Amino acid sequence: MNPQQATDEDRPSIAALFREAGWESDPVFDEAWVAYEGDHVVGAVTVIEAEPNTAFIDAVVVASNRRGCGIGTDLLQAALSARDATWWLECREELLPFYTSTGFEVAADVPASVRALVAPRTDRAQNFLRRVPGSARSVG
Repeated sequence: MNPQQATDEDRPSIAALFREAGWESDPVFDEAWVAYEGDHVVGAVTVIEAEPNTAFIDAVVVASNRRGCGIGTDLLQAALSARDATWWLECREELLPFYTSTGFEVAADVPASVRALVAPRTDRAQNFLRRVPGSARSVG
């Protein structure tokens, strides 16, 4: 399974993965990477360009029956390798070890263009992470 850049034909499958994960709204993204098994999309990483040379990982989602198989890691690597940018994401506390192991660092100085992409949360802490170009760590 090799991650590949998503096409417009993949949008319904990505939306189905979002619904399976319990997200109510359809994904909005500038680019995405998908993983196929046979004819089925089993994972996706969605990316939004916050500003030039600044990319935001909006979601990493994997089919429930395929989680823990490295699909999300492979997709994240494909997205990060696709462009030389400062990468941002926001995640739950329990995901911090995974993302910090891939070169992301917790950041307090979040640009307004990135912060605007994430609705304020009152139900949990908002952890913004940044990965700068040329990060020495590889994903996986």
